[in-house]
Amino acid sequence: MDIELSDGLSFNIFKECSISAPVIFTTAYDEYWQEAFEVNSIDYLLKPIRQEKLENAINKYKKLEKHFSTNHSAFFYRASETNGYRRRLLIKKGTDLISIKTDDIAYCYAAHKMAFIVDENAQKYITDKSLSDLEKDLDQAVFFRINRQYLVNIHHIKRIRTLAKSKLLLELSPPAQEEVIISQENVAAFKEWAGK
Repeated sequence: MDIELSDGLSFNIFKECSISAPVIFTTAYDEYWQEAFEVNSIDYLLKPIRQEKLENAINKYKKLEKHFSTNHSAFFYRASETNGYRRRLLIKKGTDLISIKTDDIAYCYAAHKMAFIVDENAQKYITDKSLSDLEKDLDQAVFFRINRQYLVNIHHIKRIRTLAKSKLLLELSPPAQEEVIISQENVAAFKEWAGK
């Protein structure tokens, strides 16, 4: 954007319109640089404009664009990680619907092509969601998919025992009806998650 136009200074545009795009200002005068950076300026080029200065200004814009688009996506990802998980699940029990706080879920497991939720009081509920869907709904800082059958809450792991071939055996609270084993392939990821 040139600063001195035939009908006045281009800064007047910013008073009339809301402009959010970054601007590279060009002018033959060096007295406007401060005002330029008070609006949307990312660079201030003095005429006659040298090719090298113009290329540097455009590269600066590209770096800023990349930086902010990357950071925005990372921010939204982190926001969904922190706040996007469900705080409650609606579960059908008989003819009733009940709301369960996800904090109260001890673990979830799959059996007979169905998924079950077990709460901290050992109450078991059938859900119409798959274990994979539950994994997406629940906070991954708290819940970990240890194998194909189990998704566990870290606060309900009572004991971790080592087994042969680098496997781990989890003792859950309330207790599961079968042995809950972390396969050798998942042990490293589990240890990293549990140690955070």
